[in-house]
Amino acid sequence: MVAVTLAGCAADGASPGASGPTASFGPTGSAVPGTPSVSGSTAAIAATGSVADATGDATPGYIDIVSMRATATGGQLILDLRVAAPVPASSVEAGLLAYAFALDTNGDRTADVSASLQTVPEGGFRPVLIDTATGGRREGADFPGSASLSGAEITISLSLDAIGCPASVGIRGSAERTKGGTTTRDDTPDTPTDWVTVATDC
Repeated sequence: MVAVTLAGCAADGASPGASGPTASFGPTGSAVPGTPSVSGSTAAIAATGSVADATGDATPGYIDIVSMRATATGGQLILDLRVAAPVPASSVEAGLLAYAFALDTNGDRTADVSASLQTVPEGGFRPVLIDTATGGRREGADFPGSASLSGAEITISLSLDAIGCPASVGIRGSAERTKGGTTTRDDTPDTPTDWVTVATDC
């Protein structure tokens, strides 16, 4: 367990033998112990979508995305990102980290909302929701959902009402590290125009 800025449900997605922080983040302020459907496809959109990502295309391993999965159920959008190595607990060691999901809520293949789990300068992680049109931010106790970090797996659960309860959501994932003035990033799906799209129960 690591100290956290915020406090979900924890996921146990670390690879066998891997160690790393396990923590959940949500509005309480305390820590607590498919196949891809791409926008434009003629296939029916399901409530769950996933995509595998090429490994070894980003270093260090904790920003090298392995897979992304999204599920819409019970009024929640559950977003899961798996990376190749456990995420370090210390932002001093790792630099500034951001694990983000760009959300397209109107089908135009541009991000309307960003939901992310980010390190903060004082240490720990904080979930952040940004409206890309207005720049409005909801974070910390105001974040409309929860987030968890377990080894090499990052999970965000977000209220669909908080993003306008669209009939479907397009999702792209990213992992980014900034340290010493250098930023390294991995995105999924690899093709910038591709989005994993899931149907909601709105």
